[in-house]
Amino acid sequence: MTKFKIDKSGKSPAIFVKDFIPVLSSREFNKLIKYKTNVRFCLHKSRKNKLQCMINLIKKGSQIKMHKHNKEEVYCIFKGNLSISIKIKNKVKNVIMTEKKNKILYMPKNIMHSIKTKSNYCIFLELTSGPFSRKNTRYE
Repeated sequence: MTKFKIDKSGKSPAIFVKDFIPVLSSREFNKLIKYKTNVRFCLHKSRKNKLQCMINLIKKGSQIKMHKHNKEEVYCIFKGNLSISIKIKNKVKNVIMTEKKNKILYMPKNIMHSIKTKSNYCIFLELTSGPFSRKNTRYE
């Protein structure tokens, strides 16, 4: 990966990969782990793309509070573990995703959920439809 642009306007820095056909190697994953904060490698070119594809790093102690989107999401774990709390009709179900078990989760739209990691860090793929708009997310 040679070309990228950093966008710090979101809740965590977004690194937009500018290569025509982005390929992330183990070296890029190792660079992610060294970040002191949560960060996203965005494989899509802009917030306007119809497919939003991000490699996310969440550090230990970080928690994304309960929220929902009006779009579906897919999570796929690469390293670490991710605890996803899913709230349906005031009942909370916890799903633990790890690199060895429960690797992929499909989150339907309008389902309240929160995510956190108990490992030192978690790296996962997140896919959703675009374009990106903050208006598509509602917090509890």
